[in-house]
Amino acid sequence: MSEFPMGAAAVKTSFYVDDLLCGTDDTDALHTLKAEVIEIVHLTWNQRSDTLLFTFTSKPVHKSVTKRTILFTASPAYVWISKPQSRRGIK
Repeated sequence: MSEFPMGAAAVKTSFYVDDLLCGTDDTDALHTLKAEVIEIVHLTWNQRSDTLLFTFTSKPVHKSVTKRTILFTASPAYVWISKPQSRRGIK
């Protein structure tokens, strides 16, 4: 992603399983890297509880909850996860 060059490079090359292992030479660059990575993967960081949260826009609630409505609501997350990195904007 040309918009987030440091973050895109880190996401592309610095993950081991589900851990991001990277660093920078100074704290200003580190803050930039953190902000870019969080923006790329669409996460929100809660500093008090030290947790990362997925953010999303909720869809209208259906009158009845069925397997179909659950799958319809959850499917966008699986589509994003299943895309190759290049189609998610990660080169």
